[in-house]
Amino acid sequence: MSTTLPLFWHLSSGLKPDRIDASVKLIGALEQFQSRFSPLLPEASSEEDEDDDADASLGASNDGLDGPNAPDVSYSIRRLVRGLASPRESSRLGFAVALTELLSRLDTVSASQILSLITQTSHIHGSMKGQEERDMLFARLFGITALAQSGILFRSKPLATSSTPASTLQDFQGAMAIILALPTKKAFLREPAYWAFILSLRALGASHVEWKSEAWVWVAETVFTEDSAWSPEKVGVALSLQKLGVDLDWKEYTSPTFKSGDILSSGNLSSLAKILRDTDVDDPDTGTLKAKVPTSWRPQLHFVWNLILDVYYPPTGTPLSARFNNKASFPEFFRIIVDDSLLAPTSSDGRKLWGFELFRLSLARVPTSDLSRMFTPNFMRSWVNHLSKPDRCLHMAAKLVASSLPHIITANPSAGFPVLLQLLQTHGHFDRLTRTKTVESLLTAMDVQGIEEYVSHLGELARKPNPKASGANGDDPTVIRIWVAEQFTMLIRNGAIPKTDGWVSNVLNFLALHGLYGIKKRNERSKNAWLRALPEPAFSHEAHAACRVRLLSCLAELTTHTSTIKIGDEKSCRVTGVASDGELWVSKVFLEIVDLARNGKYVVRLGLNEKEVREELVLMDRTLEVTGILKAVKQNSKEPGEGAELLLVATLLYHYLNEERENGEDIETCLNTITRLLSDFSSDQQIKKGWHTIQDGISTEDGVAPISAIVDILIGYLEKSSAYLRATAKQVFALLTALLYQASVDLILAQLERRDPAYSEDEDEDEEQERGLENDTESEHDTSDSAGRDSDESEDVEEDPKLRQKIEEALRINGIQGAEDGGSESNEASSDEEVMDDDQMMQVDEHLAEIFRSRAKVKGRGESGAQREATHFKNRVLDLVDIFVRKEPTSQLTPTIILPLVQVIMGTGPDERQLSDKIIALLRNRFGKAKEVPTVVDIAQTQKALEELHVMARKSHSPDVRDTIGACSLYLTRILLSDPINDKQTVIGVYRASLTDYATRKASPLHPNFIRDFVRRQPRSAWQMRDDFVQLVEKAVNVYRKCQIIHLLGPLFNHLAGIESNNSEIIAFIGTFGQVVYSMVSEACDDPESLTISQAKDLMKLSLLAIRQAKRATGDASDLHVVMGASDWILLSQKLKTSRFKTAASLHALCQQLLAAIHNTEAMVVGDGRRGNQKKRKAEDAKETGVTREHKKNLKKMKY
Repeated sequence: MSTTLPLFWHLSSGLKPDRIDASVKLIGALEQFQSRFSPLLPEASSEEDEDDDADASLGASNDGLDGPNAPDVSYSIRRLVRGLASPRESSRLGFAVALTELLSRLDTVSASQILSLITQTSHIHGSMKGQEERDMLFARLFGITALAQSGILFRSKPLATSSTPASTLQDFQGAMAIILALPTKKAFLREPAYWAFILSLRALGASHVEWKSEAWVWVAETVFTEDSAWSPEKVGVALSLQKLGVDLDWKEYTSPTFKSGDILSSGNLSSLAKILRDTDVDDPDTGTLKAKVPTSWRPQLHFVWNLILDVYYPPTGTPLSARFNNKASFPEFFRIIVDDSLLAPTSSDGRKLWGFELFRLSLARVPTSDLSRMFTPNFMRSWVNHLSKPDRCLHMAAKLVASSLPHIITANPSAGFPVLLQLLQTHGHFDRLTRTKTVESLLTAMDVQGIEEYVSHLGELARKPNPKASGANGDDPTVIRIWVAEQFTMLIRNGAIPKTDGWVSNVLNFLALHGLYGIKKRNERSKNAWLRALPEPAFSHEAHAACRVRLLSCLAELTTHTSTIKIGDEKSCRVTGVASDGELWVSKVFLEIVDLARNGKYVVRLGLNEKEVREELVLMDRTLEVTGILKAVKQNSKEPGEGAELLLVATLLYHYLNEERENGEDIETCLNTITRLLSDFSSDQQIKKGWHTIQDGISTEDGVAPISAIVDILIGYLEKSSAYLRATAKQVFALLTALLYQASVDLILAQLERRDPAYSEDEDEDEEQERGLENDTESEHDTSDSAGRDSDESEDVEEDPKLRQKIEEALRINGIQGAEDGGSESNEASSDEEVMDDDQMMQVDEHLAEIFRSRAKVKGRGESGAQREATHFKNRVLDLVDIFVRKEPTSQLTPTIILPLVQVIMGTGPDERQLSDKIIALLRNRFGKAKEVPTVVDIAQTQKALEELHVMARKSHSPDVRDTIGACSLYLTRILLSDPINDKQTVIGVYRASLTDYATRKASPLHPNFIRDFVRRQPRSAWQMRDDFVQLVEKAVNVYRKCQIIHLLGPLFNHLAGIESNNSEIIAFIGTFGQVVYSMVSEACDDPESLTISQAKDLMKLSLLAIRQAKRATGDASDLHVVMGASDWILLSQKLKTSRFKTAASLHALCQQLLAAIHNTEAMVVGDGRRGNQKKRKAEDAKETGVTREHKKNLKKMKY
């Protein structure tokens, strides 16, 4: 037992893996003990039992377990049974599992022995407390369950050590009697007790004992005859017996509560509903109510519901008894049992919770054919009510039901469309009522076939509106059709919904047809499926307008949508704004509109007369001609040709679909510009040359190149409020970036300049004033001042009706009528003194002051709104810049963007912080992390941009702006230094000027990292500035700047091995550097205002790094002690011991290491970096210099 005792402790663990592991080890050990044990005779066994103190303590003297079992086995059986009553952690679970497994493997123990042991160890007496009594009841429940689950209660073979049967009918009856008695003790044990009872019945049904038939009769008599009151547990027993195929007279046992023995038949559903609702059932014979056992409500569903669901939808591979052939259909069962009972309007929230859970469980099992009948009226009413407001009691349960629907649809895609129809057709717009996105989540879970069915349903609904079959509010067909258009738009805009050319084309064709045309008669042969039937009734003006607006929204989404198209048999690529066949979505819609326009027999153009229709057809023909040429160009230059086609067709569609009809100037401009752009392609051979042959030097009558005119059009689109035009502008620009040249880029960057938002409005007003002054010939004799006053007065000629109304109301309150109130001429001629006194004048002044103050606030808000709109416009223009840099990283125009953007940052105010942050992010991401740089640039322009960037960096006090300029400077430096022809001294001179400014000007805001990044990225160029670093140390304005400048050489020393320089130059510079460090440290020994100990240590470490890197780079350091001045360093070492640094032991050790490195010997003092002395040395430094830890922190934070 010494090997098994520790395992019992882990059986009570709260972790399931620990309990399982302990059970496995315990059962394995006990099997080994039992296999090596030789059973004793009954006499010898009883004699040894008397001497076994341990077993006697467990009551083993009369249970008969010791003879045929090993001592460890019999001890374990007793301890496992006793452990069932333990309330500690998970003892019951662990001990019950181990007991079940152990009994299933033993053939030396009978059911009567275990039953007797359970009864003895769980005996209840009057002195027990409530908790102790509950522990004993649970021990009986778990013990009988273990007895039944192990199979020993239904074992037909006799024991291995005797002819005694392992189980008898009396054992079964005794065990079941204990189980059925538990609910009479504690009501909360009713459900678990009957659950254990049903498990025993299933085990009995699977067994082959001789007394099975007698057991069935005993169970029926005990459960159904002795207790005539029905409960959910009793229903579960009846269903279990019928499922096991027990042949009994069920009508006798179930009457008079049920009309027939088939409990799930249609005639029994009303009685079954009352039982499952946990209410009393009327006795039809006596007219009285049966007594109901009191039970407490539980949020979990009763186990009988799972039994019922298994009857209707049995698990895979489970046969169903023929007894249930007469059961009612599940939709009928759900309607009567759940919807009309649990979810009735008068039901409590607890029963409605059961209804929600039953719906969720049932939905996962119900086939697609029955799904539509699951959304019953009472369920939908309760679900919508509790889902719509978060303060409802069952809101979380309703959300759980809603969240489970997408998972069910994902597992069964064919169920998506029926569920969706139930949410939209019968019960209104579900998402709008519940303030959720349940419908959208269902659409994302549906497959392509379900989406296509939904699109067809919406189209049919729009053709013949049915208020009961839509989610629109109201019976008006227009409202329903507008809702259909909204649903189409939602399908297109939801990126999670799978898109195919089929249903997307159907949606676009529907919106194009009903947005622009009215159907005169149907065309059954039309490719457009929506033209094959007439709408009933005809679409209204509002419905047509809604279709046009929604079509623009859909095209805006599809223009930026990226799809995967196949190129050849295996390759595929992702393209934006096209269908799977590679054709633009806007082109598909345009061709559909052209097809409709040519079928005047079936459709009529809305809002146009015959002349306008003819002009529209001519415009379509011109557009088709140009797009035909563009398709030929796209074969060799795909992106530019596609961009031009997108611009032309998108502009034409906007002209058709825009509510505010324009004069078509944009269309003519696009046609003329693209035509001029294509004018040089006069033959097929020129087409094959591509677009790049015509991107420069093209002039027109007005001196503007075609590509610049296109860019100007795109910028104009960004100014408009249409999301469609903005999306089109960005996509077109992304396709045409290869054609841009300097004038086009300058035009874009000019939009980012800071201007007065009302500048354009002022220009318009000035033009109007000039025209007015030209027509007014009578005012020539007035002076300039009076002309100015007249101009100011002319601006205010148009009065504000709202302001006039407020002023008149203020006067009316004080008893004064306005000019419109009437009155005779004599009243108007009366004097003002007779109308108001001083008090009235004061009251009027207060009212008028309040009116003018409110008007001033409105005007201020208007100005701020204009500024905000200007900032948003610049952000959109900045998107074009980002697109260009991303698409053309190696273009020679890319570097020219940097300087204007930095100038915009420097000139932005606090109201344009968003714009400034966006520009900074663009510069850092696109230029600071650039992997490619242009190879051909304008050297002079790039050098000038680098110089101006450094000038701005020396003036900027913003760390973000300064770091951004530094990243851009490195980008331009990389371009200039990569050109072998370019003189690198220009770059070096620019950085030399910035370094000089930082060293010599105390107010310089430049940060050392600005130069350090250059040294780290371009060490070969920085090597040519080595003498400048050393010389500027002496010219630095303070000690801090000196230290910072000399530390800039650290990255340079790390790259000495890669610098192309002879050894003599390296050794000579190391000597010069060493002398500078020697001078600074030597002077600091006598000057208390000079270096601190930490600064001196850093200089020593940097010198040590320089010597080591020089040795590694040159391989020969024989002259190093000469150039470094070894004798001077020896004197410095002695001087440190007598100066103010005499207590700085770490500084002395560094000096010794430096001398050893100079002489190429080992250091005379070791242990400089040991951690044990670190705190001591810091304390010594503070004591010597008087600099505390807080003071050091402040010094580190200082920048100057």
